[in-house]
Amino acid sequence: MFTQELFLRIDHPDECFSQLQVIIKEKLKEMGYEVKHFDTHNKPNKLIKTGKNGYCFDLYSLSNSNAIYCGTNVDLFFALAALRDDTDKYQFFVEKNAKKISFWYKSNVDSLEEWYKEKAKDYNYRKVTADELITYFKTNQ
Repeated sequence: MFTQELFLRIDHPDECFSQLQVIIKEKLKEMGYEVKHFDTHNKPNKLIKTGKNGYCFDLYSLSNSNAIYCGTNVDLFFALAALRDDTDKYQFFVEKNAKKISFWYKSNVDSLEEWYKEKAKDYNYRKVTADELITYFKTNQ
């Protein structure tokens, strides 16, 4: 299942707020989340929370939680939301022996083994950790 609890703040002008919220909701559904209480009313600074249980829902304030706060960084939010222990799909990978993360592979298959068979027989990859994702997205955005 999912390995991270996350908060994302949607802080956009009213005219695009609802559209962005729908796009985020659809992407989370595609990733396997079950959407609970997710309205499309124009509420400024609304938060979206994902849980390890596979649910996502909207909030109007931060709750007392150990969840990772992604701010308004949607790319970081989706990269962390993809972290699971039961599939490789949508997750980022890096060569195991790399001293610096310079090449990232984003999986679009359920199992990296499937990808290895087709394209990466000579490479040795590992999943990128949550800390590595946070560092990468906060320094490269």
